[in-house]
Amino acid sequence: MNITILLVIAGAGIIIGLLIGLMINALRGESSKHETQSETPTRGIDNILLWHDSEGGNLIVDLDGSTFVRASEMRPDQRSRLETCYSQLKRFLGVQDTGPRPVPTTPPLVQPVKEIPIPEVPIEPIPAKLSFETIVMPSAAAGKGGKKAAPEPIKPLSIVGEIDEILQNMIDGTPFLERGLQLVETPSHTIAVWIDHHQYENIDAVPDPDVQQVIHAAVKKWEDKPV
Repeated sequence: MNITILLVIAGAGIIIGLLIGLMINALRGESSKHETQSETPTRGIDNILLWHDSEGGNLIVDLDGSTFVRASEMRPDQRSRLETCYSQLKRFLGVQDTGPRPVPTTPPLVQPVKEIPIPEVPIEPIPAKLSFETIVMPSAAAGKGGKKAAPEPIKPLSIVGEIDEILQNMIDGTPFLERGLQLVETPSHTIAVWIDHHQYENIDAVPDPDVQQVIHAAVKKWEDKPV
């Protein structure tokens, strides 16, 4: 075969090979470009994609592979992530909150106390001034001649003692008695309250309104008793 023809054929093969290589590279570039463009819209913020409905113009949210048209359809954790992204977007745009922030509500620390009915216990009237007969007690150690020691007079109850006596009769058989409710007299001759192994300096200092109510009822009975 003529060498010229061989050279022509070889040159044509090289050119055809180069053209095929260029076409393959061009096709690969187009494919990579389309893949990049198709991946870009699906990234979103924190895997959250926001878009508008072309027909109704409503905002639609794609999150965790699910589509939502209302926030009520989301789980609490999904809504929290969307709110976080919303706050970050406002900071990005330089938008500041102007409306009042919702005040968080906290459950009450003290549960309401059930009202305990106060039994009506008949109380015998206690006279304002008590008189006692002299009680003679035998002496533990009699002196010579068998003389007995002089008896000690019994002191009458104070006002606080009288009110506490009325109170103890009223709370007999109630939970107040089990809680150790008792009125004691302070050094300044005022009423202190002892309940639940704690002493309060006055009636109004007791945090339990039912305890205050029963004490005030006892005070009222003492005030209404005949003199």
